[in-house]
Amino acid sequence: MQTDLGVERPDFIEHLGVKIPVPKETVSDTVLKFLKEGRYESREGKILDLIIEDGDRILELGGGLGFISTIAARNKKTEAVMTYEANPALASVIAKTHELNSVTNVEVRTGVLVREARQEHIPFYVRKDFWGSSLAKKDGETNAKEVLVPVNELSWVLGAFCPTMIVCDIEGGEAALFDGRSLPGVKKVLVELHQSVIGPSGMKSVFDSFSQSGFYYDQDYSSGGVVLFRKL
Repeated sequence: MQTDLGVERPDFIEHLGVKIPVPKETVSDTVLKFLKEGRYESREGKILDLIIEDGDRILELGGGLGFISTIAARNKKTEAVMTYEANPALASVIAKTHELNSVTNVEVRTGVLVREARQEHIPFYVRKDFWGSSLAKKDGETNAKEVLVPVNELSWVLGAFCPTMIVCDIEGGEAALFDGRSLPGVKKVLVELHQSVIGPSGMKSVFDSFSQSGFYYDQDYSSGGVVLFRKL
């Protein structure tokens, strides 16, 4: 299998010790380039390994290629991992990543989490570079593929899974999801903020909301747009 530039495409890339499959159908040449250069979710992966504590139950929002859930699951301090990914096409990639890395303790679900679920399914817009896929349709956009995905309320999952940590990378959805309401049992939230999507007011809203929920910004384990909020 070759890339669009005629370069041979490998079966997988090893990144921070994690083997990640790179099928052409779901992993674009742009994403492949980031993987080869060691830039794919590097900050999140390195920070996550440092902040996991004994008995942590980790809920990931935005499963991507299964990279972060693999790092979480292979850490001996981790008790359990659950990951949600909205893009149905990535389910097989996540499963293959877990298989390549002998990870068996991750529960993978297709769907999105919202604060209030008013319907069972909502539109999700899949783009060529999967990391740009989101719940928002861009003005004048014609190339995004619309798919209907299952919806669950965050509060239901918090009650059923009882996470102590949330890892979140949902392309701007963070501004609506974290709205100042309580996050019972959660001690840490590692979130990638997307200022280009949510704008200055969205950034302020996220910080205000976490403060209202009793969390503070931990600068020791934050880097650029990857921010750790800890419960006071």
